[in-house]
Amino acid sequence: MIEGFQELLHLLDSRGVVYRRNLSDPDEYAINCPFCFETRSRFGFNASKNKYHCFNCDVGSNDALTDLAEVLDLGVLSGKDGNT
Repeated sequence: MIEGFQELLHLLDSRGVVYRRNLSDPDEYAINCPFCFETRSRFGFNASKNKYHCFNCDVGSNDALTDLAEVLDLGVLSGKDGNT
C-alpha cells in the first residue's frame, strides 16, 4: 500500500501538483481537491489508512489510492493496464 502512495507522490511531483505533509502525522497529506477544485489544500489523504476527505465538498472514501489514481488519470496506480 505505502509503495503505491510513494508512487502517487512521485507522480504528483512530476505533474507539478503541490502537496504538503502533516508534521504531526507523516502519513497525512493535503492537496487541492481534484473533485471540487478548491485551492486551499483542504483535501487530505492518509497513506496508512487509505482514506481521503475534502473539507470543502465533503467527498471521501476508504479507497484513496484507487480513487485518486482514477480522478488524477494515473491508471498505473489503480492496476489498470489500458486494456480494460
